[in-house]
Amino acid sequence: MKLHALQNLDRGDRDLRDARQLAAHLGIRDAAALHELYLSVYDEAPSDEASLRFRSVLRESPQ
Repeated sequence: MKLHALQNLDRGDRDLRDARQLAAHLGIRDAAALHELYLSVYDEAPSDEASLRFRSVLRESPQ
């Protein structure tokens, strides 16, 4: 799992999978908690575009 995946969710399935694993590992279940994690790691708020992608992180992975 890479924290950097939170910034690169548009680069493909691997970053999305890494971000999902990180959120699950930390028990993050909503966008507000994911936003706070991003802020604590990068010391800046995520861009609007990144924030919109957080929903994809919180969705269940397709089977």
